[in-house]
Amino acid sequence: MRRCAVTMVWIALLAVFTGTTAHAQNVQGISLRAGEAMKGSPSGVVDIVGNGTSAKVAVDLSGAAETMKLADFEDATAFVVWAVDMDGYRHNIGTLSDELKIAEAAVEYRVARVYVTAEADENAAAPTGDPLYSVTLRNVTEKSGEPAGASKASSASTTASTTASTTSGSTASGAAKPAAAGAKPANLPTTGGGMSDMMVLAAAALLLFGVGARLIGVRA
Repeated sequence: MRRCAVTMVWIALLAVFTGTTAHAQNVQGISLRAGEAMKGSPSGVVDIVGNGTSAKVAVDLSGAAETMKLADFEDATAFVVWAVDMDGYRHNIGTLSDELKIAEAAVEYRVARVYVTAEADENAAAPTGDPLYSVTLRNVTEKSGEPAGASKASSASTTASTTASTTSGSTASGAAKPAAAGAKPANLPTTGGGMSDMMVLAAAALLLFGVGARLIGVRA
């Protein structure tokens, strides 16, 4: 009985430690998979390095250079990269360069999803077509607009740093219509944010710790 109680205490402590470290977001080399419009094209790669409240996102689709061309999408002037945060809000984090890359886009949230669309306006606030490539780290219901109190400094910095390397031929026209106009990324069932997960994990760990400590006390 005593050994069982001690084991439960260790499990509780391990759960707390794991939950704390898991809240940080470090994802290296996750596959960015082709959507229906790019079916059969090579996958890309996404790197996300963050501390739980902010992150740096890198996208590499250079392997699809032969099959992913702006000319194939009506009136498109840029490939825009979108990041969806844990609350479901989507953000335009920049455009792919001529090499189909974003080296480092800074964001101030944990990332639930990353996807790429072809847009007429590189500064679009919402996608106008289906994702060409996407990866989902956590299922959330996607929302439009900005979260309350969100800082726009990071977004402005990212736009400025990526504009110089955007795909050649970009224009500022917002009236153009991409080939797959009207479609939006599908809403996914929400499973909650990172903080809610931490609270559930902490509660479970405390319960295990309490039960283990009681059993040790009773045995003593």
